[in-house]
Amino acid sequence: MATLSLQQWEKQNEGITLFPAFTMEVTEPSVLAVYTHTHIREVLLQAFLGKSVLSEGATIVNGDPLKKRRSFTRDVGVCRIEDGLYERIRVRDQVRLFQQLYASSWSVNEMLSIVKLQERAHLSVKQLTYSEKQRLKLVRLCAQRAPLCVFEEPDQNVDLETRRIIARLFQRLQEEGSTVLVLTGNMESAVLLAENVYRLESSGLHLVETQTENEEGEEKEEQAAVEEKEPGLPFDKIPSRVNEKLILFHPTEIDFIESVQGEVHLHVQGETFPAVFTLTELEERLQPFGFFRCHRSYIVNLQNVREIMTWTRNSYTLVLNDASQAEIPLSKTKMAALKAMLGIK
Repeated sequence: MATLSLQQWEKQNEGITLFPAFTMEVTEPSVLAVYTHTHIREVLLQAFLGKSVLSEGATIVNGDPLKKRRSFTRDVGVCRIEDGLYERIRVRDQVRLFQQLYASSWSVNEMLSIVKLQERAHLSVKQLTYSEKQRLKLVRLCAQRAPLCVFEEPDQNVDLETRRIIARLFQRLQEEGSTVLVLTGNMESAVLLAENVYRLESSGLHLVETQTENEEGEEKEEQAAVEEKEPGLPFDKIPSRVNEKLILFHPTEIDFIESVQGEVHLHVQGETFPAVFTLTELEERLQPFGFFRCHRSYIVNLQNVREIMTWTRNSYTLVLNDASQAEIPLSKTKMAALKAMLGIK
């Protein structure tokens, strides 16, 4: 059974906190995902490769602290986007190389079957499609079968079949006793591939709440009971459906909400998610949290507004305080209401 403990991992860079100290404990084989930005992901990858890039922190696998790169190589397998393959050799020979490198107990045919490349085994690697090459890269960690398997963006730009194969592979590794950790900048990938999803940012490590369809029904019943006992109590989670799962966002995570051609989207840290509720329903639910209907097609989180710009006498724009500095239209009819909310005469 693979146990993992990341104790007090922290990264400071020239006086700036990239992420504060956090601890993650995994007591049984699991499939986890950490959703974060590219620069943080690179720090995590380097740390899992055994390089001294963290300001503080220890890594413990199966009760043993990993202190040297050799122990990291033995107990932690890392599959990166930039990892290459031998393009000129046959697919079967590439798999055999992985098998021999790690003295794997899985046969070549078994590993080819796991990634559904049996019928492509006689081809050279360069003849594979992009998605098939990505599947072939994963074979290395199948052969290694380390207690901790770390994958960087494993399903980036791949086809639907490959996504399903990757999900089944991760389940197989878990059943074989490994913990799978996915590092990604795509929330949809994180939710689809992992049982538990975490978000790592400058404010720390946070568990992302998700629900299955059955749990959604139970949640609605519980919420109805709460509202019956305490009328007017605002529900503080905003759901978005991604395939068969719901992602539950806290209002403070949402930058703005947009309606485009009848479809409502939540904008969260540069990503877009389909909303479950209508714009009018969201306006009612989010008003207690400082959200404002600034336009017939937009609701904005006023906590994230940095600037109000005047374009013309009758045209205004709200500039958000985020990396993209998104500009949200503010209709003339809403300007007076906004001034009243802000206490401006």
